[in-house]
Amino acid sequence: MFKQKLKLVLAFLVLPIIIGAGSENKSVFISPDSGANKKMEGENVQEIEYLRFEYQDGQLTLDPILPPNWTWFAGKGFEAGGSEVQFVFWNGILFTNRSDLKYCNFRSRVHKDILTDVVSNAFVICFRRPDEVVLFTAADKDQDVFITIPEKYLGKEMKFSFHLKDNEAKFMRIGSTNPPYLP
Repeated sequence: MFKQKLKLVLAFLVLPIIIGAGSENKSVFISPDSGANKKMEGENVQEIEYLRFEYQDGQLTLDPILPPNWTWFAGKGFEAGGSEVQFVFWNGILFTNRSDLKYCNFRSRVHKDILTDVVSNAFVICFRRPDEVVLFTAADKDQDVFITIPEKYLGKEMKFSFHLKDNEAKFMRIGSTNPPYLP
């Protein structure tokens, strides 16, 4: 009898955790506009007004619809077809990890490898090709940014530190043989 009651109590304690576990929205979007960033907090990707997002028949549409004064926009932590989508729109080019990209109104570059263990104290998306790392970082507030790329990606550990102002972003292309390119 005691074991049955214990199982029932545990079920009531664990069931809400299991039900709620899959419903948590982990997607994050960032733009050069603090008001827009607050509005996008916790939103599902289909609710974001600055992005046309569709996934149908194994093909992805990822199309930024941005105000004229925005030169960048980024998002991560949402899924399409069972795998994560990350993207950075930077000065007219869309960078993404998804090779199933069917449509984007801009030039696009696919970097399939996502570097998830890059350490940073700011919003960061980092992609890798065999000979380079593409790193985007942004801050919604004025802050010093510290980034560490582990040794396994470029043959040596790389550390960067710089200051970002409110709603500022940096885009870096780091080659394994060339020094970083900072626009």
